[in-house]
Amino acid sequence: MAIVSADQFDKPSTKAAKALLDKWGKQTPTVVVALHEEETIHKSFRNLERVAVVGPSELEIGAVVWARSLVISEAALPIVQGRAS
Repeated sequence: MAIVSADQFDKPSTKAAKALLDKWGKQTPTVVVALHEEETIHKSFRNLERVAVVGPSELEIGAVVWARSLVISEAALPIVQGRAS
């Protein structure tokens, strides 16, 4: 699991999202969990092959099982942790 900050994306950039995943060594398929308000994260990751971007309320166990990597935004992390407990 990796944590991403919306501050890392001052504007949407698929190239930057791909570089970040490569730097972390994250394998696909990947699920990215971010708040809907974190539009730059959504737009940066949504066009990557074998990457699904969902909101915390949309995260399902099937997606977690499908994914080889999980990336969660700092803002979405407490919500995901709350749903897990």
